[in-house]
Amino acid sequence: METCDSRVSYSNDASNLRVLDEIRRRRRWIRCWRSIVELQFGITVSSDVDLKFLRDSFFLSRIGKTRQPEGRNYTDPMAPKQPNTGLFVGLNKGQIVTKKELAPRPSDRKGKTSKRSHFLRNLIREVSGFAPYEKRITELLKVGKDKSALKVAKRKLGTHKRAKKKREEMSSVLRKMRSGGGAEKKK
Repeated sequence: METCDSRVSYSNDASNLRVLDEIRRRRRWIRCWRSIVELQFGITVSSDVDLKFLRDSFFLSRIGKTRQPEGRNYTDPMAPKQPNTGLFVGLNKGQIVTKKELAPRPSDRKGKTSKRSHFLRNLIREVSGFAPYEKRITELLKVGKDKSALKVAKRKLGTHKRAKKKREEMSSVLRKMRSGGGAEKKK
């Protein structure tokens, strides 16, 4: 009997042949990945454990997951994208191109109020004043019942988020009134 590997003695037994094939396949895999890592990243890998971690983090970064082993400190696989290398394989594969500067889209401005609409809303607020429910909210805030003010706003406006925004708006109006009123009394 010849010894091919320290763990397995070679014979015609089918299970031993399968084990030998698995060992050979793993050795080929390790040689292949070691060369890829050294070429792509310039990292010299000392042990197979480090190599396996690099391989796993490479595949996991492809599908958007990260993995940190115990006792090791590696760079995050979801780090900012490096420029393309011009090769058709590897982490930064792809043709080297210059990024086009695109004009801003109208959808980028969504939700931002223009100067004109802001001015008009302020003018309307000055002329018409507050709605009855807004007056009620300010009264509740003056007394210090923030939760009741939120409940009133939620009942009138429909959602918790809108209610919180309205309560904040009314409390800022109260602050402005107090600071403005205090300045007038001092004069």
